[in-house]
Amino acid sequence: MSSGIRFLFLTKQSLSNLCFGKQAEIIPQVKDRYEGTVARIKCDGVDANAEQVKRGMAWVYRQYAKDHTLNLLEHKAKVERRGCGLTVPLSHPGNSVN
Repeated sequence: MSSGIRFLFLTKQSLSNLCFGKQAEIIPQVKDRYEGTVARIKCDGVDANAEQVKRGMAWVYRQYAKDHTLNLLEHKAKVERRGCGLTVPLSHPGNSVN
């Protein structure tokens, strides 16, 4: 299994562990450039967005992020090489600033 496919599996598993079978609250934030809703998700009161970033299982798209603590969580995950930081460069094509 390639590292990219393995990472996608691990990311999905992490999110499933956070949210599967739990009460979810969707908190719309903004619309993206395709008019899709960018939202914060809470599963049984746990901020799934922040937890996935903290685990290194998601990157922050700065153009849509309103909560700058996500940037701090992402930086720490990258420095500690958690999740995404294990298999991909510290930069991400969706971000212009690291």
